[in-house]
Amino acid sequence: MQMAEQLIYDQAEANLPQQRFNEMKAAAGKSLFVAGNYPGPAWEQIVGFVPAQDIFYQVTIGIAVDPGQSEDVLALALISRDVSNEYYHIVWHPTQQQASTFCRPGA
Repeated sequence: MQMAEQLIYDQAEANLPQQRFNEMKAAAGKSLFVAGNYPGPAWEQIVGFVPAQDIFYQVTIGIAVDPGQSEDVLALALISRDVSNEYYHIVWHPTQQQASTFCRPGA
């Protein structure tokens, strides 16, 4: 999870709109959150396969909101659990259908 978090931070300025990047920086240490969980079948639409939960992990970075407010997700990442496998796929600002960045070793 830490690897995905670092990848997102390292690539955020180049992939988020400037305003969203500034919001992320302002929320750091306050309301910025990182959550990890098992990936679901919705990833198939994005990456072309259903990620196996024992092989992949999903990491979400966003800004915490009050109950009842719409979620404020900055990035959603799918990453290999195997540290020797550099596969990752990041969806930037997924609620706005922004761009993706990814690394597929050997491609």
